[in-house]
Amino acid sequence: MTTPLPVAVTFSVEPKEIGPAEIAAWVFPPAPARQSVFTDALPPLWLLCIPGGTYRGLAYFDRQVPGSSPFAYSMARVLAAQGIGSVVIDNLGTGESPLPPHVSGWQLTLSVYADAYRQLVAQLRERLACGTLLSGLAPLDARRLFLVGVGHSMGAMLAISLQASYPVCDALCLLGFGATIPFAQLCSQVGLDNDAAAIAQSVTPAGYLPPQMRAVLRAFFYSPAVPAALKEADEKDAVLIPAGLLALLSGDLASEAARIRCPLFLGFAADRDATAQPQREPEAYTQVHSLTLFVQSHAYHCANFEPTRFDLWDELAAWLRQKAVQARGGALPPLLDEIDLFATGPLAS
Repeated sequence: MTTPLPVAVTFSVEPKEIGPAEIAAWVFPPAPARQSVFTDALPPLWLLCIPGGTYRGLAYFDRQVPGSSPFAYSMARVLAAQGIGSVVIDNLGTGESPLPPHVSGWQLTLSVYADAYRQLVAQLRERLACGTLLSGLAPLDARRLFLVGVGHSMGAMLAISLQASYPVCDALCLLGFGATIPFAQLCSQVGLDNDAAAIAQSVTPAGYLPPQMRAVLRAFFYSPAVPAALKEADEKDAVLIPAGLLALLSGDLASEAARIRCPLFLGFAADRDATAQPQREPEAYTQVHSLTLFVQSHAYHCANFEPTRFDLWDELAAWLRQKAVQARGGALPPLLDEIDLFATGPLAS
């Protein structure tokens, strides 16, 4: 099997509150073997993957650990090998998606992100349809394309805000974010200060939350089963959170969640996550067309790093295929024996 190496691309956006900016992204195209198997049966399936707070996109969705297979902790590579393409981004104002010099992290609010990512999704659809996203990637039928927004933790919050304001995704997959409790209460549960005024005093001159919070989150992010080498590599890649998102401390996303109408996949870690009651979370999404709840056993908040991560990825892949066929027509192909290697063979080591 050929390892689907990500290819770097850039999207140019212009949210009206901050002006022109660039968003860095990495493309994981469907592996040719899987693509040819699934092309006739399934609509084209692509994901926009939005990382959470303190995370770059590749750090969460394509975590590479020395001594491990490239697939071992990479959701994007595993799904690409199953015929599902991904575009993984660094959130605007973080990592390789820096802000223009005149813009502060205070200006990066939920509305700014929603506007920026609306533009990104429109460009992504156009590039996929025209065959200009990557060299060698054939044009897709825009009418059949099934594009899903995937967000983890703070990335799920950004996905909710995007879809509530601009319903541009065909479905959403929200991982590790509880919409039924106020954000300030969540901060208290994970050991973070929830006093917006006090936090604001420690914000960096560029408008970002202080880096010390990552150490506080360690016990929330990783279970004891997560390898030390992964934790070390992961924390070296940490980025700062824009202070514009502090406004969430004074409210929640209940009204936005209630406006979501597209098919929805909610994923939570059973042992430690952003809600104490995953079974109550569907209550927040009163207008969705369909909703699937998956609780991942023996996992903490950063569930892509846990020993049971393949359970999540397999469940998500099956859900994506089902929803794409329901929305665009076609037929679900039989699962291939090769896919089992991800859970039991050398790729998982």
